[in-house]
Amino acid sequence: MYKHFEDPKPGYVADWSELPDRQKETDADIFEAIQDSLA
Repeated sequence: MYKHFEDPKPGYVADWSELPDRQKETDADIFEAIQDSLA
């Protein structure tokens, strides 16, 4: 991330445990949608 963005938003580089629950849910939904589309 730092290679392409000098000062990325904290949420873009935060550890999973540091993300708010709503962000974890959104990320998981996106991952599942991508996974389902490849099945």
